[in-house]
Amino acid sequence: MAGDTLDLMRLKNCVESWREVVLIMDSVLAWEKDWYPAVTAGSLTMFYMFLYWLSPSMLTLLSTLGLFFTLLDYLGPKLMDKIFSPNLWSGEKEKKLENVCKSLVSLSLLMSSCYISFTAMKTTSPLTHFSVTTISLLLLAYLGSLVSGQFLSYIILLVVLMLPGLYRYV
Repeated sequence: MAGDTLDLMRLKNCVESWREVVLIMDSVLAWEKDWYPAVTAGSLTMFYMFLYWLSPSMLTLLSTLGLFFTLLDYLGPKLMDKIFSPNLWSGEKEKKLENVCKSLVSLSLLMSSCYISFTAMKTTSPLTHFSVTTISLLLLAYLGSLVSGQFLSYIILLVVLMLPGLYRYV
């Protein structure tokens, strides 16, 4: 439990300069307004249509995304202070930010425990590990032969972005 608190504090310190944006993104992904799912799906669709139109090579795409995130990392905190007034930060927003951070830490712990369980299966039950890995990779290869990789990544990302809203909405 002490590790969870340490992870929570570390995450809150990392998102300190982005806290208003984190709350807005949580609001959009949680579908707090009825039209937020359309904004999410529409934005993702426009991004993928733009990628399809440009059709950059993988190296160009990765370097452009890296450049974009580097600029965002540098300019974001400087612009956040000018866009959002620090005086408007309230205890309610702080509590909401803490809940978002707790959810992210819980998700991180869930994913790491799944990974640890899967790797532990290699020593405890190597035949099961082998069969699960083989069947998963064969299924993924078959799916990749049927559907374009870009379309597959679009569908997967769309599902991942819609899951928080579906989870809270139902």
